[in-house]
Amino acid sequence: MSDHDEGGGASRSTDPASGSSAATDFFIRASLTEKIEGDRRLLRVGAALVGALAVTTWFEIQRRLENLNHEAARIQSAQNASVSADTYKSDQSRLSADRAKREDWEKNVNEKLTTAASREDVEKSVKGDRQTNTGLWLVVAGIIVAVVIAAVTIGVARQNAPVVTTPTVTVTTPGP
Repeated sequence: MSDHDEGGGASRSTDPASGSSAATDFFIRASLTEKIEGDRRLLRVGAALVGALAVTTWFEIQRRLENLNHEAARIQSAQNASVSADTYKSDQSRLSADRAKREDWEKNVNEKLTTAASREDVEKSVKGDRQTNTGLWLVVAGIIVAVVIAAVTIGVARQNAPVVTTPTVTVTTPGP
């Protein structure tokens, strides 16, 4: 059908329409093209809005997750710095028992320090300390002498030891 046909362009099954078929077809085509372009614009705008909404939603989710992670870390830090009531009571009772033991020990030490020692006891203690120190020095001197003797003996033994060499064996394989 060409743009210059005459007669009813509106419908082939009814009476001929008034006016030219080309004008009707042009009007219908222009109207439909305008509607299709309008729909396409709406689709592009809608797609852009959906994309923007998706990006905004993604960033909002990430922001909230980051806040939750920071809050979880803060809570964990607070839990690490605190103890339960049962643990606290247990530690307090243990510390109280330790404190009582330490106070008893201090009392016993103070009693022993304030008890007067006789002159004879002090002289025996000093004499015993001197004897212990002398014995200790003798043991240290004996160890030093033993180490020196062992070092000299090992040095002499190494100088007089025969040198042993092992022969090397060369293995050759016959050629092809």
